[in-house]
Amino acid sequence: MKRVFISIHVEPDPDIMGVYDEFRAGLKNEPVKWVSPENFHITLAFLGSLDDKKIALLSDKFEKVSALWKPFIIEPAGVGVFKNIRTPSVLWFGFKDNAALENLKYQIDEMLHEEGLPVDQGEFRPHLTFARMKKRVYLKELEVLVNKYEQKEFDSITIGSFLFNESTLKPGGPVYKPLGIYRFSPV
Repeated sequence: MKRVFISIHVEPDPDIMGVYDEFRAGLKNEPVKWVSPENFHITLAFLGSLDDKKIALLSDKFEKVSALWKPFIIEPAGVGVFKNIRTPSVLWFGFKDNAALENLKYQIDEMLHEEGLPVDQGEFRPHLTFARMKKRVYLKELEVLVNKYEQKEFDSITIGSFLFNESTLKPGGPVYKPLGIYRFSPV
């Protein structure tokens, strides 16, 4: 059994990295677990533990889904906090609403549902997690940084594929290994 999820890898540009570095510097003495930039991704579906047979079946279906898509643009925008600023658990970069991204998620969810796999019923809120708070405590420094960047717009990013990842939990953080990369048809 492998712990797996579907995602879009996002290569952070210098502007995103500048904000990331400013948060790291501003919160350097706080109990924060920073996500490595090479692990930045938008989760489309978390599937839990699956066996190799089911993974192979899904991989074939993901190939068919990706063949229907052309590359599209997404626009990172803003920084935010999950739960809330008083009891933060996750720091993230957000995205402007994007019909293509929502449609890709919907198409993948439909395919997973047809395969009898559970699909998240909540609202799809695409984001890049960049830090997790080890203690859910109010930090004035965090509030200042979030307020500074909550409306910031970043350069657009072209999306040309999605990934089927294995996630192995390690003491230093999760390690992601692509089980499949599904490239969209060229423009």
